[in-house]
Amino acid sequence: MKYFLFIISSCCLLLFSCKKDDKQAYSNDTGVRISSYKAPATEVQIAYTDQNLISSIVAKQYQQNTLPFPSASFSIATTRVEYVNATPVKLATNITMGDINVNTSSTLKWSGKGALQQIVNDNPSYQPVNWTADAQGRPTGYSDVGPGKKWTYDKNGNVVPENIPDGSSGTKTSTITFSNHKNPFNNGRIGLLLYMNASLQEPIDAVRYFSAQLPEKWEIIATRPITNIPGDLFPPATTFTSKTIFSYSYQFDGSGLLKGFTEIILIEDRRDDLLVYQSETTNNYPVSSYRVR
Repeated sequence: MKYFLFIISSCCLLLFSCKKDDKQAYSNDTGVRISSYKAPATEVQIAYTDQNLISSIVAKQYQQNTLPFPSASFSIATTRVEYVNATPVKLATNITMGDINVNTSSTLKWSGKGALQQIVNDNPSYQPVNWTADAQGRPTGYSDVGPGKKWTYDKNGNVVPENIPDGSSGTKTSTITFSNHKNPFNNGRIGLLLYMNASLQEPIDAVRYFSAQLPEKWEIIATRPITNIPGDLFPPATTFTSKTIFSYSYQFDGSGLLKGFTEIILIEDRRDDLLVYQSETTNNYPVSSYRVR
């Protein structure tokens, strides 16, 4: 049931990005609309009205588990949005997963300055999702039944994720560099939609979908002290260090529209200077988009 709650809350959150650009608390629109994209285990298709407002979104997700027993599931979530003066105020979502069919709806609440404040599911058993924004109206995080997520922005309008300590005695730092490419995933608040479709809303998702520019490289280093155990496979050490590096390259068509990007994830674990684990994964993300002006 937890999986259904996640999809319901995600689908109820994602479409507030369709607010008309001249009504938004901030504007980052370069006239590009994302019509579809693919990511691991996810495929999303977005339809727009003649006014370039999102009319519906179809999100297909495939989930595979290995523990405690091998299992797989496939779901399709279709969300439609209602507007008042180009402002989305109501979301209706239908979710199908095998023989299970779920319908839900939510109400969106906005501040007088046009910033999203809260999303309330019409079913009172669900907790409201509270959103925060900065002085420019840019989203800076949300919270519901858990700790939520937080981030800020640098002087160029790019996301600076909240640094969370790696346990009570560990440290965690990150360094992000950005390309010179404008970020079409954030045009007209499309980034909000893509963020809520991300599986876990990790910090990298906020960087990808809310930054003004496309990220180029993100290095995350986490450290913690080691407790040595007699007879351990590895020699005694004092510090365990885990380094994760996300690197990105982008593909554009002849007119300059983004048609996809490649993400390479490098992970290295060390006990002091001894390398004990290393992996490299490459993900390709096809993207379809068009210009509205």
